Amino acid sequence: MCSTGSEFTIGRNRYWSASITRKKQSNGSDRLGLATSAFRLATVYRMQGDFKGAEPYFRESLAIRQQTLGPDAAPVLEVLDGLGSACTTRAAMPKLSRSCDSAWE
Repeated sequence: MCSTGSEFTIGRNRYWSASITRKKQSNGSDRLGLATSAFRLATVYRMQGDFKGAEPYFRESLAIRQQTLGPDAAPVLEVLDGLGSACTTRAAMPKLSRSCDSAWE
């Protein structure tokens, strides 16, 4: 029996959420792994159209990657691209959240 697209998406959300929880419980020993999991969960939310749900995970990933790799590293730019895309799309929607206004601060 094939699963529906929404079941698959729910499964991905649970997988990345559990991954983030495990990495946070590991006492910070895998900071880049945590950043990657947060980025992937944010991407899933963004693909679902849940830009408000995606934003905190993009920001968490961004902070870790900037601290660990420096501001000009390719993985940092990847997160900035995702965050910018989510904020731009939210801005085009009728209910604009002010939180995206500070995305580049």
